[in-house]
Amino acid sequence: MMASDYEYDAYLAFVPEDAVSGMGIAHDLPAYVRTFSEMWETTWISLVEGMSRCRSFVLIASPHSASSPLVRRQVEYWRENRDMNSFHIVHVFGEIRWDPVRGDLDWERTDALPDSLAGAFSERPKVVLHIDAPSDPEDMPRMAVALAGRPRKSWERALDSTRRSADRVGQWRPRTLLCVLLMSLLAIAWVSSRSLLGSYQASGLGPSDAPAAVASIVSIGTVVGVLIGGTLSGLAKLIQARGQKDADLVRANAEMVRAQADMIRAKAGLPPTESPAQGALAAPGAEAEIPEPPAS
Repeated sequence: MMASDYEYDAYLAFVPEDAVSGMGIAHDLPAYVRTFSEMWETTWISLVEGMSRCRSFVLIASPHSASSPLVRRQVEYWRENRDMNSFHIVHVFGEIRWDPVRGDLDWERTDALPDSLAGAFSERPKVVLHIDAPSDPEDMPRMAVALAGRPRKSWERALDSTRRSADRVGQWRPRTLLCVLLMSLLAIAWVSSRSLLGSYQASGLGPSDAPAAVASIVSIGTVVGVLIGGTLSGLAKLIQARGQKDADLVRANAEMVRAQADMIRAKAGLPPTESPAQGALAAPGAEAEIPEPPAS
C-alpha cells in the first residue's frame, strides 16, 4: 500500500505509565502527521483494526511497555504482518543495548524493549527520538518525515503556502473592515453636509448665515472623527482579544492533555500526577524533590 492509502501515519503503542510522553509526542508532531492510539479500548480486535489503518508503528520504549503483555502482542503482530522498516522506537527511559558480536540486542542489559523483538533487527535499531536526551529543534521534523513517509520539503511548501494564505486573510480582514467603515462614515458625512447646505439654500439664507452652516459641518466632522477613533480602538481591542484567545487555547490544550493522562493513570490504578509536566515531552518517572522540613 502507498503512504496515501493509510488513514493514519503512525500508530502509537504505550502503556498508561508512559501516557504523558505518548500523548506529548502526538501533540508536538507537525499537524500533517496523523497519529492514532488506542487509549481506552483494550480489545485485541480494536487494536488490530487500528494498526491496519496506520502506515508506521511507534513504540514508546520503557521498562513499563517492555513488561506489558499487550504491548508485546502488538509488537509481535506488527513484526509478523508488516515491514519492520516502518517500525520506529521512541526511547523514554531504560536501557537499549546492542551486541555486535551476536548481531542482536543484548537482552541481559536491554530492559526498555519487549523480548518479542529478539532477532528482529540485523543492525542496531534506530531510535527516532530520545526523550531524556537534550532536545534538538530538528528532532520532531526528522521524526515527522520518518513517520509520514513524505519528503519534508513538499510538506513544508504546502504548510508555508497554507500559513501564508491564512496570514494574508487574517491581515486583510481587519483592514477591509476598517476601510468599509471609513468609507461608510465619509459617505454619511458627505450626504449630511450636502443635505444641510441644500436646506440652507432652500431656506434662502444669505452669506451672514454661512458661519452657522460651517459650524454645523465642523460638528459633523467632529462626530465622524470620534466614530473613527472609536472604530480604531475597537479594532485594537479585537486584535488583543484574539491574542488572548490563542493563549487561552494553548493553556486549555495543555490542561486537557494532563487530564487525559490522569484518566489513563486512574484507569490503570495509578495515582494522579502531582503537578503538570514541565514540557510536553518530559520524561515520566522523575521523582519530585521533597522539601526539607523547616528547622525547629
